[in-house]
Amino acid sequence: MTGKGTTLKIYGVIITLLGLALIFWNPVDGKLGLYMTAKTGLIAALVFALPSLLFGFLLQKGVKWALWAGVVWVFLALSGFSMQSKKLWGKVEAEPHKFYGALVTTLMAAVSLPALISLVRGLAFAQPVVKPKK
Repeated sequence: MTGKGTTLKIYGVIITLLGLALIFWNPVDGKLGLYMTAKTGLIAALVFALPSLLFGFLLQKGVKWALWAGVVWVFLALSGFSMQSKKLWGKVEAEPHKFYGALVTTLMAAVSLPALISLVRGLAFAQPVVKPKK
């Protein structure tokens, strides 16, 4: 189970970094700097990253329900990032500066899929402890 805790922690860090990438690049003028218009993207990233980090630490401490919580949370993240990505890609033609946000949001969804698959595999191999009858 500690490997799945590491998966959740790495996932949380990557999503946080992608969220930070949204606000430290200004796609309108193509320069590094704060682009506070994208702060909602950072907030969304942190909403999914911070609990993932927490579930990862709990899982490494041996809390069994944290694996289920991680699976549900990453599934919600995948769903949310996929929907937002689809919405942003639809706006790129009219507003070309939305390309960067659409790309980063798509990367967030793309990172969520292998994390989810890894966690679900952890559920499949997690066997309940059955004590033999005396």
